[in-house]
Parts: sequence; C-alpha cells; structure tokens
Amino acid sequence: MQQNSTQQLNLIIEDLDSLITEIENNPRLSTWVVRQVLKSIKDKAEKMAVESADKQDYPKAS
Repeated sequence: MQQNSTQQLNLIIEDLDSLITEIENNPRLSTWVVRQVLKSIKDKAEKMAVESADKQDYPKAS
C-alpha cells in the first residue's frame, strides 16, 4: 500500500512541477489558467485519496 501512496504522490508532484515550469516559461500565463490547473490537480488528488481509501476498506481477497 505504501508504494501506491508514493506513486500517487509522485503523480501530483509531476503535475505541480509541470505547472511551475509552464509559469517560468510563460510569465504572462493567465491567473485564471493557473487557478484552473491548480483546481484540476486538487480534484485529482482528492479522487486518488477517495479511491485509495475505498481500496483499504475493501481489500482484494488473497
């Protein structure tokens, strides 16, 4: 389960790194665009957390 959490965290970090790179490369990037991307990343993280919690509640049969 720890590996899955690490993978999920790495996906969020990659998204944030991509946003940071885009802001650095395009300083005129609209604040609206930045807000939308951050909201998307937040929604993705929340979805991952819910899915992870569901998997912990209902572990696969061995």
